[in-house]
Amino acid sequence: MIYYGDEVGMTGAQDPDCRRGMLWDENRQDKDMLCWYRRLLKLRRELPVILNGQVISEEARDEEGLICVHRRMNGQNITLLFHAEENSVHIPELAGKRDLLSENVFDGSANGITAMVLV
Repeated sequence: MIYYGDEVGMTGAQDPDCRRGMLWDENRQDKDMLCWYRRLLKLRRELPVILNGQVISEEARDEEGLICVHRRMNGQNITLLFHAEENSVHIPELAGKRDLLSENVFDGSANGITAMVLV
């Protein structure tokens, strides 16, 4: 924390934007990021399996930066895939599934930092 006379300010450590106020000027806002979050929220509302589905399996490959969660609810199966490294990781057993975030068919490789909702 930084003290400014009687005021206390939070610095945000290595990320100075994490405590910064809202940019109300629309010309300075990150529209791509806003669209990304809106898409995530829409999927979460439309697919209750994401939050409420039974976890069928979970896999974490720490050395590759990969987390994969398979859920099921009312006959619907979904796979949440999170890749938090810049490297490439191969998951051939998921190839051919459709990514609801990008609307692309997953080829079995996650390249760089990404998140996917696969059906």
